[in-house]
Amino acid sequence: MELLYKTQKAGRWFTVREVAQQWLAERRHLPADAVCEFKTSDNTLSVFELDRARNNAARIVAAIASKSNNKIVNTDCLVFDSAILADIGITRNKKQGETPDNVANEWHWDLTELTGVQLVKLAEELVNRAVLLSLLDKELISALQGAASAGELQKDQVSRPVMTQANL
Repeated sequence: MELLYKTQKAGRWFTVREVAQQWLAERRHLPADAVCEFKTSDNTLSVFELDRARNNAARIVAAIASKSNNKIVNTDCLVFDSAILADIGITRNKKQGETPDNVANEWHWDLTELTGVQLVKLAEELVNRAVLLSLLDKELISALQGAASAGELQKDQVSRPVMTQANL
């Protein structure tokens, strides 16, 4: 199964990955910036399950971004095989997501009880093996509008800037 992690800032992963690969080759260690990209809360990292064709990627990212106090922007995501987690000993738990999109919430997983060592190892694995998926703001707005049209978006949870931008 493929999982998606939304990066913190579009375009940043290109630089982080390049520097990290150089450090790994030269120093055999990962730079701190590569680990800082992964925002944890209570030793948990939030990821989402992709369908086989990755058709749900824009909807997932739009759902995550819809709570932002900023407008939706071009966004990068890391796509990786869930088998990486077992290799590192990371526990994956199915948990309802907390986005305004009821359907996207069904694709949510928590990576729980993460240790610092596991997070560093995950960052290293993703530097080497993850696929970067870039989504345009227009794709994300369209996905959000589709969820709203289908009655699957809790509009009262969408931020005002995003509501205005997407004409919801």
